[in-house]
Amino acid sequence: MGHKNGNMFTTFLLLFLIGAFAFGIVKIVLGNTEKDQTEETKQVEEVKGNAETVNCLTIQPLVQSVVNSPTLEGRWYLKGDGNNFSDIILDISNSNISASDIRFFTLKYFVDSEVNVKEMEYSESEKKWLGKVNLNEIEVGEHTITITATIKDCEFNGKKELPFILSYPVYVAWTLDWEGSDVKQSNLDSIVDISTKYAIPVTHFFNPYIYYSLPENRSKAITEWVINRKTLGDSIGLHLHMYDKYVTAAGVTPKTTRWGYEGYGKGYDVPTEEYSYSEFMKILSLAKSDFAKNGLGVPTLYRAGGWFADEDILRAVQDSGFKADSSGRISYTIGTNKIAGPWTLQTTTQPYLLNLNNQNDTVSGGSKLWEIPNNGLDSWSFNANQMIQAFNQNYTAGINESTKVVTYLSHPQGFEHDNPILNQVFTHISMYSYNSDSGPVIFTTIDKLPMLTQNR
Repeated sequence: MGHKNGNMFTTFLLLFLIGAFAFGIVKIVLGNTEKDQTEETKQVEEVKGNAETVNCLTIQPLVQSVVNSPTLEGRWYLKGDGNNFSDIILDISNSNISASDIRFFTLKYFVDSEVNVKEMEYSESEKKWLGKVNLNEIEVGEHTITITATIKDCEFNGKKELPFILSYPVYVAWTLDWEGSDVKQSNLDSIVDISTKYAIPVTHFFNPYIYYSLPENRSKAITEWVINRKTLGDSIGLHLHMYDKYVTAAGVTPKTTRWGYEGYGKGYDVPTEEYSYSEFMKILSLAKSDFAKNGLGVPTLYRAGGWFADEDILRAVQDSGFKADSSGRISYTIGTNKIAGPWTLQTTTQPYLLNLNNQNDTVSGGSKLWEIPNNGLDSWSFNANQMIQAFNQNYTAGINESTKVVTYLSHPQGFEHDNPILNQVFTHISMYSYNSDSGPVIFTTIDKLPMLTQNR
């Protein structure tokens, strides 16, 4: 009996121990399950941004993708033209990172040195980070914009470098002097071909003498051609030769001094400076009236026939409301009579405000009239190598240390002579084109030069 009771007690004890052990195992399993669920919930909350930290492994590749995304429009940037070239805009779109997680990391940028580091601003409405590099605050040279990112509580230092070159621009203007006579259609077509091929607009120094020398239908056709070119980006200035018929129409008595070439009509080769200030004011008044009557607008650019503009002529140009003259050039004589011109500038002479007591004084000018010299020479009197040399004397290659302007001159009349020369010249210059991200050269018209468009 006693043995039987002992066996029952032993059995009971074993069952109790087995039950306790099983209960402990269940409790441990349930505890681990709850712990796993808690950790899983915590990780989900971290990814969703519902906690004070983020899952570094999850967010790091997303942030690195943001850092890697920005690019620049090109390598070359220009300084000194307030119209077009003042800032590099950094614009980084966000397509992967939730709004709640953006607070956990920061995008910054700097140029060359972290001393000037700035934080990029995030636009929730546009879903992008924005930054701006003010080029006016940077010296010309080779530079690098560095984009960096840091993530709170994560060991992450992502960055991307964006190298660029900052230079002052080299403006190249191609000008046409219209002589007041007819022009072959093939020449007009060649002008369009060159302008299109090199993406170079034209400054037309247009001569209203066509309204006195050509049949109305022909003068109208030429006028419409020039006006159409203006709608495509060209500009129109005034060019005058002192034709007897035109001078007489202005109420002025024609002069007789000539430089010795009368190929386009009587008075063509009379130097403009033979006329007084008051006489030339009358001639300019007629020219402006002819422009208005024929839809050419109000001219603000002037170039004298044969480049003959002395101080009296230039004063009349200023007082007639013009912004710039482009008669200046290197010293020269012209025609069979070897008349010396009034200019003694250099191929390196840059635009300057005229001194109307000494037109060749490039330093102390106090007038309102800018001189934009014809420093690139003309394609009638000079060959391609000489015109390229004039360009190279202003700019050769690499970073340009100051704003430069090079102005070329051609003629629609006889353009079959100029055409091959200009193709050589512009092929060379195009090697440094800003539009092709090859350098600082900007093809432009004279009226769009910064000294004429900026308030000064």
